[in-house]
Amino acid sequence: MNVASHNYEQFVCIEQWLEMLESNGVLAGRTVIVESLERFFPSRFGNIGTCRKSKSRDKSVVKPFEAFTHGEIPTSRRTGGEIPTDVVYLLKVLKNAVLEALLGSDATIHGVAVNAPLTSRDLFSNRRSDRILYYYEDDAEGSWSDEQIGKAVYSISAIQRRIEAAEGRFIFVLVPNKSSVYARFIVGRPDADRYTTVIRRLGDAGVATVDMLAPFRGHAEKEVDFYLPDDTHVSTKGYRVLGEVISGEMKKMAAR
Repeated sequence: MNVASHNYEQFVCIEQWLEMLESNGVLAGRTVIVESLERFFPSRFGNIGTCRKSKSRDKSVVKPFEAFTHGEIPTSRRTGGEIPTDVVYLLKVLKNAVLEALLGSDATIHGVAVNAPLTSRDLFSNRRSDRILYYYEDDAEGSWSDEQIGKAVYSISAIQRRIEAAEGRFIFVLVPNKSSVYARFIVGRPDADRYTTVIRRLGDAGVATVDMLAPFRGHAEKEVDFYLPDDTHVSTKGYRVLGEVISGEMKKMAAR
């Protein structure tokens, strides 16, 4: 099986990626899978029609990312600089500790993560398994408007139509936020389940969509560290479940 994988960062915008696929004539008989994290849904797909002018005139060649098959990934590739990630983190912690000691907790600088208490200690294996880390952007989903969701759904539907017009098959995979999967265990978690709403609206629009929330929740509640304790990514188990669900959907499509 031949697989071509592209990252959003390799293109100026999604429109450029579509043009490359169409111009290369590689879609006929192929399955195109577009995957996105839940929290990026409206921002990534809401304004697909307003693509900025490409930096390159050549849409036929996209260089793959450099792969590191063993050993430590160079610091500059992790952080964009020469200071190791853990040192940057420790410096921020030190700064907040000083601010809190001098001016009180209200003076501390908030980061990009939420450190929330859990009702169960059985979900993760780390020492502080009574707490969960996730991006603060997850809590902003309650402010997504119906119009924002509608624009993103329309854009994805348009992508599917273009791929199918070129005789290709299309699947959209929305990977749920870590906080969505563990929502019922997070103390004080706002009841803002946008994932289910998005999946329903995609289905209503005729988009071939894979719903990952139910299988992820089922596994996360039974398997320790389904998501990484100190990260927002799924573990090896999680990626295996993701692949199995997508593979199952591809088999269903092929049988139709």
